[in-house]
Amino acid sequence: MLLTTALTLLFSMTSFASVIQTKAILKNPESTTIINKQIFVTNIGEKNWKKKDGDGFISKFNLDGKVEKLKFTTGLNDPKGIFPFKNSLIVTDISEVVVINSISGKIIKKIPNGASFLNDIFVTDQGLALVTDTYDGKIYSVNLETEEVKSILTSMEEAPNGIYQKQGFLYIGSWANAISSPSLGNLDGVEPYKENSWLISDKTAGAIYIFDELSGKHQTIDHTFTDVADIHYSKKHGILVAPLMTSGELVIYPLPQ
Repeated sequence: MLLTTALTLLFSMTSFASVIQTKAILKNPESTTIINKQIFVTNIGEKNWKKKDGDGFISKFNLDGKVEKLKFTTGLNDPKGIFPFKNSLIVTDISEVVVINSISGKIIKKIPNGASFLNDIFVTDQGLALVTDTYDGKIYSVNLETEEVKSILTSMEEAPNGIYQKQGFLYIGSWANAISSPSLGNLDGVEPYKENSWLISDKTAGAIYIFDELSGKHQTIDHTFTDVADIHYSKKHGILVAPLMTSGELVIYPLPQ
């Protein structure tokens, strides 16, 4: 299902109190996740998209936006999507899926798959990573135990970016030429929110939307920050975490159910 509907309603984030915005200490932050009250953020480093320059890293924050370790994990190139699995962080890095110990920050293993631009990632309870290859328009499955890689969708003209699996369906936030409405730009993060609704980020517009799956409409909940990347929503903590790529900041929104 492609999240490509027209803009309909306008909300203001001023209705949500205590928005936290960190200092600009990150380097092109792209994606976030939460494990055990800790926020983990991928940092691309310099924007050499396909160059394996080794300047990428993962940062760790607490839920109050205080940095616990700026370079929690190093030795990465251009890490983008990140997803928790048991006590590990599963990260995409250009042409590899990287498994990282969420406690020590050490890299456990790297699984190559020959892709050109791995982007977002979702991991099933069975340890199957579903990853988007935005440049080549593909979606891969990667078995984290056996390291078997399969191409499950190919030649997607929609340029797949954000990905999430729910109840047997894949939800994909698409980039550039998939956008059918001129009011939308490039969709990035895709996160479940309330029943039948989703949170999606639009990187070009600097907006975060609530998308209603039943009506096909969406509402803008923020339109003030530019270059918002892959968001993460925690129902347990009632917060939405948004990395701002250009400014190098992390924004934490109280967003209860």
